[in-house]
Amino acid sequence: MTDFLSNSRTTAFLTATILSGGALVVWGFAAGFIGIIQVESWSRQQLNESLDVTYVGRPMIRVYPHGQMNEEPVHQTLERQPIAPQDLFPERRLPARPGRELLTFIYPASLPTGEWKPSTDELARGLIFSYSDGKTPAKYWYLIREAGTTAHAYFAGFDSKTRESIGYLGTGGLRFDIPPLEEQFDVGDRSLHLVATTVYVAIGRQPNAWSPRGESQLVAVMSGDQLYLIDLRNQSVRHVPVDEPVGSIGIFREPLESDDDLEETLRAVARTKDHLLVFDRDGQMLRKIAIPSHLADKELALYLPLGKEVLLVDNQHGRGTVPNDDDSEPRRTELYWVDAENHVTRHESVVLSQARDLSKPFIWLIHCLVPSPGVLGGFLYGFLPWVSATEEHTAAQMRATMWNHSWPIFVPICLLSMALAVVAYRRHRRYENHGAAFWAIFVFLLGPAGYFGYLVHRRWPARETCSACGKRVPCDRETCLNCRTEFPTPALIGGEVFA
Repeated sequence: MTDFLSNSRTTAFLTATILSGGALVVWGFAAGFIGIIQVESWSRQQLNESLDVTYVGRPMIRVYPHGQMNEEPVHQTLERQPIAPQDLFPERRLPARPGRELLTFIYPASLPTGEWKPSTDELARGLIFSYSDGKTPAKYWYLIREAGTTAHAYFAGFDSKTRESIGYLGTGGLRFDIPPLEEQFDVGDRSLHLVATTVYVAIGRQPNAWSPRGESQLVAVMSGDQLYLIDLRNQSVRHVPVDEPVGSIGIFREPLESDDDLEETLRAVARTKDHLLVFDRDGQMLRKIAIPSHLADKELALYLPLGKEVLLVDNQHGRGTVPNDDDSEPRRTELYWVDAENHVTRHESVVLSQARDLSKPFIWLIHCLVPSPGVLGGFLYGFLPWVSATEEHTAAQMRATMWNHSWPIFVPICLLSMALAVVAYRRHRRYENHGAAFWAIFVFLLGPAGYFGYLVHRRWPARETCSACGKRVPCDRETCLNCRTEFPTPALIGGEVFA
């Protein structure tokens, strides 16, 4: 070990590494302070907007002024007029009387046209969605597609306290063993979150046991092109006959007005090619809404406010009908009111701003803080994906995502480091015949900080012109580095002392 440390090349390497690391730390603190201020400025300049609809069908814009969902929102009309906070949230069960509009918001059903398909990795692992029946203590139900299969799924139930199995649900209802294949839900190769939908759902983890007002969790399930309604509290499965093939399903809340009160109830909706079919929890059809022809290929959100009109929203919450990689781009949202005779009675349009995803600027900030190809490559593309990989997001997928976000800045850093490596190589060749390639690699891996460490890790000798070959060479040796000719003995000036 002593011999290793006493080696001049080892000492030079360690010294240059320490100096380069120090330069990276100093640069990181300075650039990080400026970068954090800039990112904070970006976050406070952006807006995040979505649509809210009141019980009586009045739409308004929910605005998060700084783009942060954890801050208090403000509301505006579609004409961008502010709504006073005191007008937003009166008592939830305030009676709906003529001339007074309720400003408590209703829950829509999202109804896409296409079928989102799971990835190959999801099919290989299987996929689980979890639900609760809302009781105390709760019963947890998991919709399971066995790993490696694409066509069938079933519900498995467990007691949240004892952790014991309480049974299974398939098309034939409750049973105490896994349903046979013919009684499992035919989900095909569709994503489970579209095949089985409800108000509260979690992916593969313990579900939320809370249910407002103690209502029973209602789950709508597509099996092939048929519709099933499952009441988890009663552990019942009801087949709902539908004349047309079902393309997508949803669960939403409908406000109901009584003599002196207002309440909500869960409804199921099935989207076919031409209609939206609304059912109560017992499977009775309540309404058949014709989809306007120009909305047939659009993703729709359905609201059922008080009264006879329904509200259809195209591009709800900015989910695009036109692909766009920049989620911060404002997107137009179209609103259509449809009466009981399926006529469009009103049309409004509004542009909603979407908060910018700051993950890309944050990745760029890391690159600016540590402009080192070796450190960035090892940490962002090696260590971080390896320790952060999950079943849902593999290390390879995380590396691909990181590369897609960072290549516009990572490539210039590599090019700059390569240029500095060439400069270091040529400089070292002017002073030494060996080690130039090693120092070029050192500078490339550590970037500008590596070049700094390389420059200051040693004293560089003066250079003079060789009288024999005419090249400028270092004069800290007895022979010319270029032609190997011995340097002439310096002329005596008379002040020398000889021992």
